[in-house]
Amino acid sequence: MNKMTAIVDIIYSIVRPVLSLLATVSYLMGYYWRQIIELLYMQFYNLRVIPPLRIDVIASIFLAGTYSNMLNSYRDSIDTDKINNIVKDYVNPVLKYNLSKEAVWSIAALSSILSMLIVAFTAPLVIPFIILGLLISTAYSYYPRLKSYAPLDIVANTLGLFIIPFIMGWTSHSRLENLPVPTITGFSLMASSFFTLTAMVDYESDYKNNITTIAVKLGLKNSAILCGVLHLAGLLFSIDFLKDHLHSLAYLLIDLLLYLDLIKNPTPMKALETIKKIIIVSVLYIVIMAIYFAWIAKLMSG
Repeated sequence: MNKMTAIVDIIYSIVRPVLSLLATVSYLMGYYWRQIIELLYMQFYNLRVIPPLRIDVIASIFLAGTYSNMLNSYRDSIDTDKINNIVKDYVNPVLKYNLSKEAVWSIAALSSILSMLIVAFTAPLVIPFIILGLLISTAYSYYPRLKSYAPLDIVANTLGLFIIPFIMGWTSHSRLENLPVPTITGFSLMASSFFTLTAMVDYESDYKNNITTIAVKLGLKNSAILCGVLHLAGLLFSIDFLKDHLHSLAYLLIDLLLYLDLIKNPTPMKALETIKKIIIVSVLYIVIMAIYFAWIAKLMSG
């Protein structure tokens, strides 16, 4: 049992599924955008034809995420993670398991190659997006390490974990010129707010190692304010969409209140607590809406 637990722990640390999960959710939003809109407008009769879940694309995203995590873990093992005592969603596998540089690059290379091969014959149009994601990951984590050049750290995270995956899903069914730009701009700003929040968690270790993330550049107080401003700006940009879906607006306003509460005590630990609260609120929102729509669908079916 202990051996199995150790194997699972190693795999979890290497893959760090949270990163890939964020990109996957963004991809699924774009991929199922039509169905999401029809669901929100209670047009259940249009939901009889739902595109099949693309397991191959999701697997490709997770493999690309593994590549990104290995590069980031390797660079962070040299400086920031050596002194970072905050318990996050994973432990740096390079430090915990004393992985060699050769082992890190072998895992990274294998993951990146497989991420492209797995969709080469089933979804070739996805490959340019995967390659772009890999390039952004390399630039962010390894060279020139955009993580150290605020605000490029937030731009890179928003591109790699939200915008590119969303567009990848969107282009599977619609032209790029039909993209709901104001709404997606708003969502991108809210994503940037969240990634600013994650930068605050690593403030102490980044500051001591001269890694100029957005949190280090602005300071914790101003970073917390920026979180609130970006989130509010995102709400305003996507208001035409949100005004028709008040439950979504209410959910996002709760997130805004959490950001405002962070401003009162902008510390790395408080930022981590805020991330956990946002995740809990998001999960509760999804569960409540799923139950609600299932109930409405049952009533409409008689």
